[in-house]
Order: sequence, then C-alpha cells, then structure tokens
Amino acid sequence: MKSKILEDLKKLDKNQLLQLRNDLDQLIKEKQEGNLEEKRNNKRVSLNIAATCEVEREKQFFELQHKIRILDLSSKGLRFKSDDPLLEDDLLSVFFRSPSNGIEKKIDCKIIRVTEVDEGETKKYQIAARGVNKEEVRRYKEWLSKRGK
Repeated sequence: MKSKILEDLKKLDKNQLLQLRNDLDQLIKEKQEGNLEEKRNNKRVSLNIAATCEVEREKQFFELQHKIRILDLSSKGLRFKSDDPLLEDDLLSVFFRSPSNGIEKKIDCKIIRVTEVDEGETKKYQIAARGVNKEEVRRYKEWLSKRGK
C-alpha cells in the first residue's frame, strides 16, 4: 500500500505536494490532540462544594476536621482545595452533601498529589486524591496501630 501511495505522490506537482503536507500536518495534530483527550477515562465533574475531611492518622490523637472545598469529582477520585497542608499518601474520609438531593456522602480516599497555590497573601493547597476501598482503609488503620510498637 505504501509503495502505491508513493507512486501516486510522484505524479503530483510541487504545490499539490505542499498542500498535501499541510493537510497531513493538520490531520496528525488532530489525532495527537484526540489522544490526549482520550487519556482520561473517567471524566471529571467540576463542582464548588463545601466539605470536611478527617485524616486517618490524626484520629488517634485529635478529633480534628479540616474544612475543604471540592473542585471536581470523578468515579476514581476527587480534587479539592484546603487551607491546611495535608500529606501525600494520607488516607482521608471526605464528607459533603450531594448538591442534587442534600444527602450526606462520604468518600474514603488517599492523597496522591499536593500542590501549593498562592492566593493573595495566603497559601492554599490543591489536593488530588483517588478513592480507596474499605479493605485498604482497614489495612492502613492496622498499620497505624502497629507502627509505634
């Protein structure tokens, strides 16, 4: 097939070849952009919801809830903003009310990325977390209880 295409291309003049090259460049660019968009299998839903979270490692010593703002959700996790610096690999329980029906929701998740963001005179933290199952939460709690022994 490639040799047949090359044979046909040899029959074109210089201007036709230049136009074909521009068309091919555009086609390649569109294919590359399409691949980037297809990379995310789980589409994010942009939100702006007030929520709270509890850090599993802090539960032993404090009954502290951090106020957060959920920026987006997907079926695999969420991204939120916090005034408090949280640590990568921390397990969290995030609590919020569903905007559609007001029912309280809980998501267990693990922090995978923390980014510091300047907002005027204060610093905030954008945090990405992936959802985890109950078994992973159980193992983490077990590990926490054994680490001091």
